[in-house]
Amino acid sequence: MTKRVAIYLQDAHDLREGLDIVRYAEEKGFEAVWQAESRLVRDAIVPMAAYSAVTEKIKVGSGVINNWTRNIGLLASTFLTLDDLAPNRIICGIGAWWDPLAKNVGINRTKPLKAMEETVTILRRLLNMERVTFEGEFVNVHGIELDVVHGRREPRNVPIYIGATGDKMMEMAKGYCAIVVKNSDGRVIGYALLRPHHFANTCKRTSELTYFLLPEYTRQGIGKAILDHLIGEAKRLGIDNLTASVSSLNEVSIAFHRKNGFHECGCIRQVGRKFGQDFDVIWFQRRLTD
Repeated sequence: MTKRVAIYLQDAHDLREGLDIVRYAEEKGFEAVWQAESRLVRDAIVPMAAYSAVTEKIKVGSGVINNWTRNIGLLASTFLTLDDLAPNRIICGIGAWWDPLAKNVGINRTKPLKAMEETVTILRRLLNMERVTFEGEFVNVHGIELDVVHGRREPRNVPIYIGATGDKMMEMAKGYCAIVVKNSDGRVIGYALLRPHHFANTCKRTSELTYFLLPEYTRQGIGKAILDHLIGEAKRLGIDNLTASVSSLNEVSIAFHRKNGFHECGCIRQVGRKFGQDFDVIWFQRRLTD
């Protein structure tokens, strides 16, 4: 079995020396470099951008940023920008921070589990290029999206790793399936994940599907294979109800869901506007016990 090896950098080295270390790690086949951000010394984002700019293959992760000091819009746009610099190589490592440091800068870390759930869920949706409205205890947004006018408009493959220290946070971090799809040359051509449909425990039996596949790889059976894998994982988790939201402009995806046992169960009219056209969001549902 191939060993997976990464390097973890804090602030012990000059940042320019860190660039040399990361280039050397890539040359020697290291999978990833993780940049620390814990004490009030060196932030993770600037070094991550520098590491991304001087490398070609190694993954670059935050190890870890916190979910309190960057609002959700800034957090999403930051990782969108990093992904522009190093497509499909960026990892968002995020944790709940720690006291007394958080308290000493005016952060009251009440309900850290709930705060992390809301942050991760909305961050995923924004990086999926969705228009999001959400009113939670810690995250409140109204009709926001990553407003890309120039450049890549497709959903971004940025894995989110939770730096958990407690049992409940560990429980939240595990379980839901997330996969990356590559072609024979190792190029990332899509991704897919399961996520909770709703925060409430009473809705645990229902999960929402999210997947993306580059247009040139559709109609080749890849989407069906992804869906079958996600359904298998959903059943393993005790999920018996799947939902999916699809833009009314995406005729290929609409046909795919109808062909694979999903039924239209709702529509939100004129949710957004893309390429000069208003679009609706169509909700599909599939019962796994039918």
